[in-house]
Amino acid sequence: MCRQPSTLELSPDEQLAAEETFKLYCKPVELCNVIQKRALDNPAFLQRCLHYMIQANRKKRIQLTVSLSRGTNTDHNIFPLYVLLATPTSDSIPLEGHSPIYRFSRACLLTSFTEFASKDHNKATFTIPDVKNIAATSRACNLSIILIRCVSDSEGQVGENNCSGDHVEASALRI
Repeated sequence: MCRQPSTLELSPDEQLAAEETFKLYCKPVELCNVIQKRALDNPAFLQRCLHYMIQANRKKRIQLTVSLSRGTNTDHNIFPLYVLLATPTSDSIPLEGHSPIYRFSRACLLTSFTEFASKDHNKATFTIPDVKNIAATSRACNLSIILIRCVSDSEGQVGENNCSGDHVEASALRI
């Protein structure tokens, strides 16, 4: 691989010195080529282990889907409806007559029943971590699904104290 025929006429001492120098140069180059080829074929061991661990953790996650099917009472339109996956904050204990304070990460908008599937607004999908891991931190029992309905006034406009179109999505969401 490294050896190529020489066209120069060298003395025996020069030729011996050139071969020794060439051997010193050729070994690291060949080693570098072998390492590069292996790196392309197989990722490094730690990267591979990390990749397997990430895949295993993703398989342990639970996907929670909320959808509504049409009931018998269709007199009132309940849409648009926001669905939130929330946990109550640990430091807030609800007082009598007050609701607990929730921390949530994402709001999904439902605009139709499951039977009338509009492309992406008929289901709310949440991905939550492995139940065994969050059970250890006691957060598993505290997951709540909150439904928020935006009510319009008599003229069909959303009131000042009600949800505006982007109010929930634009708010600071944290979990």
